Amino acid sequence: MSDNLKGAALTSLVVLLYTLNDGLMKLIITYMPLSQAVFFRNLTILPFMGLLAWHLKAQNWRITRKAWVISIIRGLNEVLLTICLLLAFKYMLLSDAIAILQAAPLLLTAVAALFFREQVSKSRWLTAIFGLIGVLVIIRPGTAAFDWASLYAVGAVCFLTIRDSLSKSLPKGTPDLLPALVATSIVFMSSVFYEPGAPWIMPNGIVFLLVPAASLFMFGATYFSISMMRVGDISFTSPFRYMAILWSAIVGMLVFNEWPDITMWIGAAILVASGVYLIRQK
Repeated sequence: MSDNLKGAALTSLVVLLYTLNDGLMKLIITYMPLSQAVFFRNLTILPFMGLLAWHLKAQNWRITRKAWVISIIRGLNEVLLTICLLLAFKYMLLSDAIAILQAAPLLLTAVAALFFREQVSKSRWLTAIFGLIGVLVIIRPGTAAFDWASLYAVGAVCFLTIRDSLSKSLPKGTPDLLPALVATSIVFMSSVFYEPGAPWIMPNGIVFLLVPAASLFMFGATYFSISMMRVGDISFTSPFRYMAILWSAIVGMLVFNEWPDITMWIGAAILVASGVYLIRQK
């Protein structure tokens, strides 16, 4: 299997895991404040990462200074990404928010050409621009249907692009677990500052079941998202993120009784068409 196909398979897995986590977190924050939900989720994830680090003999890793710096910056960026994502999920339909997030591959295509010197043809540039139209169709700026909460999703797109670009910049030989562990730790420690003064709510039985499940999905997605960005050309693998549109629509309908309107599906169709074209051009 070529590196591009491996990267595509990893990308498909990662978006599924992220979507399952997103759906569960949207449900969890109906029971408790956002900051507390993030606190408990990451508190549950950290032991899994610690055990994995012990299994991989992390004490013997030789980590360069550059790897530490990039991992820490990436972790700080992850804080902003987490806040924007959860606020988008809180105030928007899950499928609408995740559909807007599909602008990330368009930005990554530009990043691949401008910063990583990947060869991106004119047809790919035009396709990326066409895909951006799909995002605008979903957001509907300037119309009565425009939802200001969609700006949280737009912010998340920017932070998501920065995060994955930083992953691509990690020095070769850096263990994939390092940036994942650093990011999870930073998000965990900063979560108490997200909503100062928010009441502390004791988790009920449902939350005790939902948080570990979300943690497992997030752990898998966080770990494999590093590998995803380091295998294959990101201009080829990024379009596979569009699978998240289908997964989020299914989760939204089954769990939240959310039914996306025709405008969202039109915008999503434009995004998917753009992604498929990018893939076929490889």
